[in-house]
Amino acid sequence: MLKAFLLGLLLFVPLSQAAQQQSSAIFTSETWNATNTTPRDAMPKGDWPKGLHLEVATTFVIYTDGKTFEGKAVLDTFPGEGVLKDGKIDGDNVSFTVITHPNINYQPVEETIYYSGKINGDEMDLVMRWRLAHSPKHPLLQLTMKAKKVRHD
Repeated sequence: MLKAFLLGLLLFVPLSQAAQQQSSAIFTSETWNATNTTPRDAMPKGDWPKGLHLEVATTFVIYTDGKTFEGKAVLDTFPGEGVLKDGKIDGDNVSFTVITHPNINYQPVEETIYYSGKINGDEMDLVMRWRLAHSPKHPLLQLTMKAKKVRHD
């Protein structure tokens, strides 16, 4: 019985190593920094949260297989870190959603931010659409953004 267990274990190790090698060949990881390109006077008026600093870059860490992707996003102090999901690539078109859970009045709320745009090599032109879920009185925040792939040379 011990021989059968060890033989099974030895057969499993090469298969799992092959699966890991195949997996690392298919999935890639990329980091992108996106900055707001919407002129300040073109942004919607409203009492936007104090932590929303539109001059600070948003960072996306993306795990992709070439057609779909997921990852995480850091959107300054508000709304903070979020989960990047539903990422799709169709030719040069890209779209994804970021779900965050900032605290409002000491209570976590769920905020959903939508992104769509075009990829051109190491750059993406994005449109961000966000209506504050916790405060529907705010207008839709729609910003244009330029994202650049971060080089790790």
